[in-house]
Amino acid sequence: MKSFKTILFLVTINFMISCSKEEPTSDPQNPGNSELIESPGQITEEDFESFAGEIGLILNARPLVRKGYKPTQVSLTILANSGDFSETVPIEEHTFMGQLKIPLEGLSDAAKTELTSGVQVSAEYKDENGTTIFTEPAFTYSLQSNPNVRTANATTLSETPENQTLSFNQNSSYYIQRMNADGSGNSFAWRHLPGTTYNDVITANNTEFNGNEPDRGFTFIPIPGEVNTFAIRHTASLRYIKVAPVFINTIPFAIHNAPVLSNNTSLTVIQNLSDYNSFKFRFEQAENDTYIITSLGAGPNGLAIKQVEEYGLTVDPMVNANQSEERFWRVVSIGIEWNVTTIGTSFLAPVLPKPEFGIQYNSVLTNCGSGSLTQTVNSEITETLTTTAGLEESLSMSTSNDISVTAGVNVEFSAELFGVGTTVNASLESTYSHSWSATETSSSWQVENNTTQISLYTSREVIVPSGSASLVYDVQQFYPETKVNFVQRLRVEGTDNGQPLTGNEIRTLFYLTNFTGVITDIEPNSIVVTLKGTITLDKIVKSESNVQDVPANCN
Repeated sequence: MKSFKTILFLVTINFMISCSKEEPTSDPQNPGNSELIESPGQITEEDFESFAGEIGLILNARPLVRKGYKPTQVSLTILANSGDFSETVPIEEHTFMGQLKIPLEGLSDAAKTELTSGVQVSAEYKDENGTTIFTEPAFTYSLQSNPNVRTANATTLSETPENQTLSFNQNSSYYIQRMNADGSGNSFAWRHLPGTTYNDVITANNTEFNGNEPDRGFTFIPIPGEVNTFAIRHTASLRYIKVAPVFINTIPFAIHNAPVLSNNTSLTVIQNLSDYNSFKFRFEQAENDTYIITSLGAGPNGLAIKQVEEYGLTVDPMVNANQSEERFWRVVSIGIEWNVTTIGTSFLAPVLPKPEFGIQYNSVLTNCGSGSLTQTVNSEITETLTTTAGLEESLSMSTSNDISVTAGVNVEFSAELFGVGTTVNASLESTYSHSWSATETSSSWQVENNTTQISLYTSREVIVPSGSASLVYDVQQFYPETKVNFVQRLRVEGTDNGQPLTGNEIRTLFYLTNFTGVITDIEPNSIVVTLKGTITLDKIVKSESNVQDVPANCN
């Protein structure tokens, strides 16, 4: 795990005070009663201006983006008896999250109780033209300060055609990896078995995925006008795969229809053959981001490529009384050199509650003597401030090399304390690492608490004239456990044998390797991705120290 360091800057005036006092000193020019009477002060929270707080909800529209859409706004219909709180709110262009804030100032107790207890909400996500993309079924939501993010349930939303379209570099060599039913990787991959002994059949068996296995490298040539349909070519020999009868010289003798290497190396030639469809293979998306590969040369609608133990791949349901087994696949390339750079941070300002209030010192100093008296008030306290952060999404790309990315995260927002806007800046430095194998992907963005001890000390002399009294106080307002939702923006480029991949080719490989973040932009030779995370500041604090004249009770 790599290190993850955070640095928190609070642009505030912070005095957190634990008070003691020295003996009062009388004015030598005015000798008299030198006793300074100390009594409890009457300062209370209501004596200070305070932010009333707000409640709200945060909606995560990233599942819609993963399916190829670009929501820019969400219309929220809130069914509440205490008022009309329905509103259309913008969706931030990089985080793809939107939030509704309702100020508590002026909100009735009945409305606050109803909203925080839970109300029915429906969300209609729209694009920049106001066209509805998806309407989420109504759900119950409790509006809170510092609310948890609610992720849109878009399981019934179909992907866009562009998002479903696979794009492979015709000059790159790929593995066709077998996948488990749960979407996890398997150590098996397609392999060409050469020569007359094996009749050039294609099987799937254990491999090391080391990039130096010429019998396992394949290239995909798109079939014009047919989505996600390819001619598959063996990279080393340039021969195309077709489904044809395979004769197996065993006892008993067996024959079945299976992928084999043909003798054809020209796409133009096979396009003019009567059995052209036997060279076509369609990728059909299954669950868990895996694919079924269907041969269009077998049956009117094609037949999925399965596997029979000891016989290899087949499209037949049985071979010599052996049941063929369903198989799921994905395409991976480990020869690509990846370049990942950080390009910024985007975030949502937090939904802040009413700040909490604390009193450190609160006393009235009364001088009923004949001369001025001076008292020194010393206040000192050590406060530990903690900032935590972490990512909830990760990169995922097939590679033979470990990938390391250094990223800086910076968020800045305003928090009102004592009626004045205070700028809060949280800056974090982190290193993200990623490694890949056929059966395991490791991504780490280590979360470490960043703790800073602040020793705050104030020392002031309070002079109380004869026959007067002074109210001396040290108070603070603070926000505990403030959560900031952010995304880290990264640009990803890839080259294969020195040739850059297109943005769509990179997008395809990301979708095939269980990438959990969001692709926000597809550029000519790169993509921009975002990874969502949360920063938590355990305390944002500001203090106020003052001396005020108050009536003296010297009678």
